[in-house]
Amino acid sequence: MSKRINSHDVARKAGVSQSTVSLVLNGRMNARISQQTRERVIEAARQLNYSLNTSARALVTGKTQRISIVLNEPGNFRNHNSFFMDILAGVVDAAVETRYNIVFLSASYPDWRSLFDEIRGGSSDGVLLIGRYSDDPLTIALLDALFPTVCVSYSPNHCYFHSVDCDNELGGRLAMQHLIDLGHRNIAYIHPEESLSWVTERKQGIIQSMQENGVSEETLVCSCTPYLINDQEQSYQELMRVINTASVKPTALIFADEWRAQWLIEKMGEEGIHIPGDFSVVNFNSTILSERAYPPITSVWQPLTDIGQAAFRLLIDILDEKTVPSGIIRYPVRLDVRESTAPLEGAYVD
Repeated sequence: MSKRINSHDVARKAGVSQSTVSLVLNGRMNARISQQTRERVIEAARQLNYSLNTSARALVTGKTQRISIVLNEPGNFRNHNSFFMDILAGVVDAAVETRYNIVFLSASYPDWRSLFDEIRGGSSDGVLLIGRYSDDPLTIALLDALFPTVCVSYSPNHCYFHSVDCDNELGGRLAMQHLIDLGHRNIAYIHPEESLSWVTERKQGIIQSMQENGVSEETLVCSCTPYLINDQEQSYQELMRVINTASVKPTALIFADEWRAQWLIEKMGEEGIHIPGDFSVVNFNSTILSERAYPPITSVWQPLTDIGQAAFRLLIDILDEKTVPSGIIRYPVRLDVRESTAPLEGAYVD
């Protein structure tokens, strides 16, 4: 068998120390290493066909130079959900500026403990958790273990955490204020789960806007309709049940999420329900899904790519042991008004 080339061989061929080879081939900048020396080391490695043994390096340094990414559901890596795709685009944009690679943990683990063991078992130096639940046991376990973790687009029920999200409360206020300005008072807030921090925060903003405008909270219908990804017909029927059994029929709908709102209002159109003639509709995220829906949906925009970039950079700062205050970094939002909202017929609109 031929001898495996190692860093000692590269050092001898380049006429430098092994530590110099390590610094150069790991991309570390050092003022004492000239450009000429760097080129000599790289050329020696090329001639010897030397490649870094990342597993061995991790054993020596305790660092893998990898960041794990975990979504709330593995299927969201492939279901063309623009929310996740835009955040991941920001993560990748930030990653290419660093020495870190990204590991997508996309397997369907039997339980959160198995995923916890995978993350803690040395596959990466830190983890980005995207869009999970406030009481998610995986998040809590990682934070309790002091594993470098950043929560993206949610905040956990924990005393010490780092998170990047948008100003969900302001988003709720903007959505509600727009509908109130159009004359709507009977409004339904449709959301997937109470245990999602952004669901609660957006509801708080909605109620705040109602209070500011003297609109009774009794006119707000709040409906928790869980995701039924594999049965869109059942999701539609559940939405119509909520609307038709409300004590006062809503004239406008606020969806806490975008993906479901897009196909539900298109389904309503197929069933002869007119948007915005029968219902005005507002949702959140304002990605390409809202732009290209029929009709295009009025939506609360948040800078998803910026949030992804900021989350990755925040995690790198934590790994570099910089002083990073605990808590949430929030990004501003705006309302993109499109064709799914219109003045309530017969209402006076200033």
